[in-house]
Amino acid sequence: MAELSDRRIASILCILYVLLIVYSSLMPYDFTLSGREAYDNFSNGMQFWPIGNRHTSKTDLISNALAYVPVGFLVVTAWSMRPGRKRAVGLALAGICAAAMSAAVEAIQTFSPARVSSIEDVAMNIGGALAGGAIAAAVGPELWRKLVGAVRREWVDRPVALVAGVLALLLLADAVYPYRPTLDVSEVWGNVKRSVLSVSDGLAVHAWHHWLVRRVGVYAALSALLAAALGGGGRPRRLTGAVLAVLLAASLEGSKVLITSRVFNIANVVVSAGGAMAGWALGAMLTGLTTRGQLALARRSILCYLIYAAWQPFRFVWGAAATKIPSGPEWLPLYHYAAGGRPIDVRNFVASLVLPAALAFAGRLIERCDGRTGVWSRPALAAIAAGSIGLALELGQLVIATREPNITDVLCFALGGALGSWLAGRREAAIADLSAAGSA
Repeated sequence: MAELSDRRIASILCILYVLLIVYSSLMPYDFTLSGREAYDNFSNGMQFWPIGNRHTSKTDLISNALAYVPVGFLVVTAWSMRPGRKRAVGLALAGICAAAMSAAVEAIQTFSPARVSSIEDVAMNIGGALAGGAIAAAVGPELWRKLVGAVRREWVDRPVALVAGVLALLLLADAVYPYRPTLDVSEVWGNVKRSVLSVSDGLAVHAWHHWLVRRVGVYAALSALLAAALGGGGRPRRLTGAVLAVLLAASLEGSKVLITSRVFNIANVVVSAGGAMAGWALGAMLTGLTTRGQLALARRSILCYLIYAAWQPFRFVWGAAATKIPSGPEWLPLYHYAAGGRPIDVRNFVASLVLPAALAFAGRLIERCDGRTGVWSRPALAAIAAGSIGLALELGQLVIATREPNITDVLCFALGGALGSWLAGRREAAIADLSAAGSA
């Protein structure tokens, strides 16, 4: 199977990311304002230059800038990877593209009563794109080639290392929420003073099932994955994996005092350490399983976690369903994440893709072990299967008092299922190509 070039991968990711930005920025697609009303919106948005205070917060400014950093980085990287092209030209191109895209989006938003158009959004978008482009102009192509090359090598040789890395990144995203770092000494000291240093007090913060699933279960999985990534299930590697998992838990918890409104909780470290040691024991059990048995255990674990994440705190109210059925723009794919516009929504979006993708990936590998081509071996069928799981979980949320179902998660499950199946197929093809090259 032909392998995509590094430049083409950057170009494809850039196009997909731009489409995602435009799609989410125009929600809920209600462009019912008259020309006069749109002009008034435009005039109001132009009154505060370059940065106004009409509806601006630090979070809004940072979010608008960060959203366009990948645009600038990918544009300059893709441009610069063609021989003979100057990176300075790519940086200028990134700024022009960001300005055109942002201005067009803001202009269209003037016709929507649900959106607020402003010139400061354009300014921050351009600034973010130029920042990302400047990074790419300095190290983009070299860094991209190394990153893609490393992912390709690990993808074939040690895919479990990539899985461990993704899990660690998701844990990082949880630890640093609400993504508002602070270096203000008084605020940091206040977070330190509010830290929970009693294990019993720390455990009282969450229900028992939270500690069992999100700490013991997750860190047991991380410990086992790290041990496997280090090269096997031997006792030294299993111990090293457990130690690395504990160090990650401690460092993530310690970093919380540098995040606005977050505090250190010793119970998180203690319970995570217990989970890591459970992973050390789990690794010994896994060595006695066949590859298929390990994959089946992984698939069941992912499915159980998805059910827990979707339905906790398990407070079922059977008469609540009628008031929770989506209506109007809520049926739009990605509406709930785009309407929120918060960094945590980005994290949830990624998790809703990654976990079903892992489920489908494991399913396809199991079918490979069985020597058959089933549902998970076909991306289209995998999308239907994963989407059906997502639909069942969202329907369950109709009768949970504190949960709100949305169509976006069903779409993410379907996309994740297709992605996991496709990635497993790409890996199989890469292994086959290497085998053919070795025997030639």
